[in-house]
Amino acid sequence: MTHIKDADIRSIIKTEMQRLGAERYRITASNEVHFYGVMPNSNRRGWYLQHYDATDYADQILSDSALSLEPINYRNAS
Repeated sequence: MTHIKDADIRSIIKTEMQRLGAERYRITASNEVHFYGVMPNSNRRGWYLQHYDATDYADQILSDSALSLEPINYRNAS
């Protein structure tokens, strides 16, 4: 795992939140990442746990994006 600054973690997570269509995010005192929007497997809006560790999640996002050569549009994927 790489060392990422808190401001960078927030920026990375905010970009991922927007890509997934969520409206807001929060990082709790215990470092959990919660998104607000239409909850997965539901049609209701609310807060849901996206990842249990913000630093690990940001690192995952960076490593996943480094593997793909072009952005994936999941809304129009076949």
